[in-house]
Amino acid sequence: MTGPHVEITGGIITAESYSDARGTRPVFDAIGEWRFFVESVEADGLRTCMWSGASYEAAIIEAEEMGAEYGEPVVDTVMAGKT
Repeated sequence: MTGPHVEITGGIITAESYSDARGTRPVFDAIGEWRFFVESVEADGLRTCMWSGASYEAAIIEAEEMGAEYGEPVVDTVMAGKT
């Protein structure tokens, strides 16, 4: 889809890190687990992850709320089989 939109994706976590004022360090809690992501996608393709979690149902709710707030359509690539 072109144009700004909210997108639901999913995948298996292969690496994770946490960054703060003290630097960046690896996080191993979710490695190998399936997660869902709700991303804000700009017209130029820039993506910002706005939410992540283990629940597909929660991802749908978050995406619908975000889409309504931003006035943007929601694209669910999980159900489209694109992830």
